[in-house]
Amino acid sequence: MLPKIIIAQITYNDIASINTLQSFQRVVIENNFELSASSNDTITVYGHNLTKDSTGERANQWAYYKPESTGFIFLFVLNDLSRLIQSGELSSPYYKATEEIKSNCSFYKIIDNYSCYSCPQSKYRGKIGFKLMDGNGMIRHFPNE
Repeated sequence: MLPKIIIAQITYNDIASINTLQSFQRVVIENNFELSASSNDTITVYGHNLTKDSTGERANQWAYYKPESTGFIFLFVLNDLSRLIQSGELSSPYYKATEEIKSNCSFYKIIDNYSCYSCPQSKYRGKIGFKLMDGNGMIRHFPNE
């Protein structure tokens, strides 16, 4: 029997609703993220299934918000188990959210190796992009310049 895996279900609708620090905090808190000790005046950091020990903090998902740029990033740790089950019901929220972005938004262009989309119904200004990097899924907001 496999242990119970708790995964935050960050959705496209959650991402599209973020346009302030408070809306970001609402999304992550309501998805059971915990404030990280690495948060400071320049960046707000939350972790899902956050654990702390003498070596630091670990989580299966991270969420970052930079108030000066109003940009945010969601990082999904994709381990071997999440890759194996990506086609099933227990798919990682990264794969689900990126499929929702592709079906609800229009491709814009590649920025910093992120596949970026315009989402007219989103509350944030700018583009949303996603990519895989170092075995992790990343969804990033690119604010308008």
